[in-house]
Amino acid sequence: MQTLPIRSRLLYLGTLFFLSCVHIAEAQIARPLSGVTDLSTFVAWLISLIVTILWPAVVVFWCFVGFKFVSAQGNEKVLEEARRALAGAVIGTAIVAGAQTLQYVIEGTISGL
Repeated sequence: MQTLPIRSRLLYLGTLFFLSCVHIAEAQIARPLSGVTDLSTFVAWLISLIVTILWPAVVVFWCFVGFKFVSAQGNEKVLEEARRALAGAVIGTAIVAGAQTLQYVIEGTISGL
C-alpha cells in the first residue's frame, strides 16, 4: 500500500479545512447584500468576506511553516526554505490583520455617519 507524501497530506488537509471554513462562512450569510445600500457599505462587506476566508488559510500556512522547521532536522537547505516560509507567513498575517483593521475602520466610519 502506497502512502501519500507528507506535503500532499498537508495540502489535502489544508484544502479540506479551508473549504469547510468557506462553507461555514457561506452558511452564516443568509442574504449577504441585503444591508448594502452604498459603495462604502459594499466595500466593508467585501473586506469582511475576504478576511473571513483568509484567516483559515493563514492558520494552515503557519502549520505548514512549523512542519517545515520540524522536518528540517538540521538540514541547512530545508532550514533556509523554512525561514523564507516563516517570513512569508509573517507578511501574510500582517496583510490579513491590516485588512481586518481596515474593515473595522470602514465600519466605524460608516456607523458614525
